[in-house]
Amino acid sequence: MELRRKRGVATILVFPIKDASGNVVSGVTGVTPQISVWAGDTTVAPGAFGNIAGGLTEVGTTGVYYSSLTAAEAASDYIYFIASPNTGSGKRQDLLINCTAVASVTQVATTDDINTAGAAVINAQVIDVIRVDTVAELTGVPAASPALHTMVQWNYEAARNLRETRSTFDRITNDAWVAIATATVADDGTTFTRGEYA
Repeated sequence: MELRRKRGVATILVFPIKDASGNVVSGVTGVTPQISVWAGDTTVAPGAFGNIAGGLTEVGTTGVYYSSLTAAEAASDYIYFIASPNTGSGKRQDLLINCTAVASVTQVATTDDINTAGAAVINAQVIDVIRVDTVAELTGVPAASPALHTMVQWNYEAARNLRETRSTFDRITNDAWVAIATATVADDGTTFTRGEYA
């Protein structure tokens, strides 16, 4: 598993410990996590594994554990983290931590809050999705529980495109006037009924 972290900033690592069958293992103790670090240059070999200050703590009895890296331990481009149970059925957990991917990104905050620059990037992406991105026309009637954008597209096509209503049916077409949905209609002089589109 590869994680991304900001270089030189203390961080928490959360992960499960599982047995050979993939089941989480609770109650693992006596584990001393270790790391090997190296620079981003591909000619630099990883260093020897060494113990870290942070131990291993289970979250309740869930089989999910956490450890921590100090700012000094997280000061390399790449960090390979291992937590090896000495007893029991739990298997070693390996994490590759990539600190180069976010080290120079100014939008990444050093706290849990999104800073101003990061918020601006998110806002720009939302505007792009709403105002720029396009979707293909529907080719038929959506399912009973479609995604929100499909619900909107259905109503948009029904309002925009040619719609043909006769004494026995109501038909919705696409932009090329090809029928994509038809519903039966009936009027007995008292009640007007439109069936479900199909």
